[in-house]
Amino acid sequence: MKQTIKIKDAQNMMTGLQAINKHFPVKMNYAIVRNLKNLAVECKTAEEQRNKIIQDNVLKDEKGNAVTKDGSYEFKDSETQARVIKEINDIGEVDIEIEVMMLPMSILEQCDSDSFDSVSSRDMEALEFMIEDTHWQHHYFYL
Repeated sequence: MKQTIKIKDAQNMMTGLQAINKHFPVKMNYAIVRNLKNLAVECKTAEEQRNKIIQDNVLKDEKGNAVTKDGSYEFKDSETQARVIKEINDIGEVDIEIEVMMLPMSILEQCDSDSFDSVSSRDMEALEFMIEDTHWQHHYFYL
């Protein structure tokens, strides 16, 4: 299923999925790996664009290497630095369309057995965009 998301959200999704290291059903693990690969492609493209913006604007030494001070890039003036920061932040706001392999809730429910690791709240948060049986998300629960 195609989903439209912002690049910054793709990066957060990728980070969440990368943190999962559990024994889940094969279909679930496959979906995680496949979605990680799709997210990684978009995140790599965004990172390449960020690096290009920096390399095109950073001060360089006589050997052509980027000049840094205290771990930060140096720019010719504060206006250039502000523009670079804005352009880099704008990349995160770009909408992308990504193919997501969806999982039925029934696959996640298999993790309630002794055969697999259980799904933690953090795992569920990372997996949420992949779950297709989300009719329960559209209801309000009152405690």
